[in-house]
Amino acid sequence: MSAVEWTEQIFTYAPFTNLFNATGQPSLSLPLAESQSGLPIGLQMTGKFADELTLLQLGRQLEEAMPWKGRKPAVHVSTTQPQPAV
Repeated sequence: MSAVEWTEQIFTYAPFTNLFNATGQPSLSLPLAESQSGLPIGLQMTGKFADELTLLQLGRQLEEAMPWKGRKPAVHVSTTQPQPAV
């Protein structure tokens, strides 16, 4: 696989995280919003190289201000019924 093919494939699969994975910048995604239908919308934040602490502190502050632990979207694995094997 050529470098161009690899780049096209990886950015098709996950277009938003690869740049940070490749450069080693710390990033986190938190479910801070919801769509009108109740699905979680993640917001990605990226920090300075080798500064994970700032992102972890931000994540903690956001969790305290906007707790998401108890939220569950209407469409969730725990609300679906197993389908019988065919």
